Amino acid sequence: MPSALSTGEMPISPAGVDFLLTPATLSTAPRLDDLEQNVESWSQDQLLVPASLAGLPAMVVPVKCPKPTAAKPWPVGVQIIGQWGAEPMLFHLGSCSSRLGHEQPQRMPTP
Repeated sequence: MPSALSTGEMPISPAGVDFLLTPATLSTAPRLDDLEQNVESWSQDQLLVPASLAGLPAMVVPVKCPKPTAAKPWPVGVQIIGQWGAEPMLFHLGSCSSRLGHEQPQRMPTP
């Protein structure tokens, strides 16, 4: 079923908005032994549903947890939602965003 964006019923590009950056989940990833039932694991995905239902391209990339602790050492996921038809830009932004907060390898000096 086509979405309103793909049928032209809505403007494709609201002025000044290229991408939306949202949390991917409500918390960091749980440990497997902390999951009590499947309903709890489904609730982790609820922030991903709106973009999917709207037919917008979206991707989730891990970023380093700002304050890791022994209890929560896991990275957090960030969802990047793009405009309809903006997949190439979304992939480029996702590639750049996946390096946020991670140490980059040192480059060898050019001779």
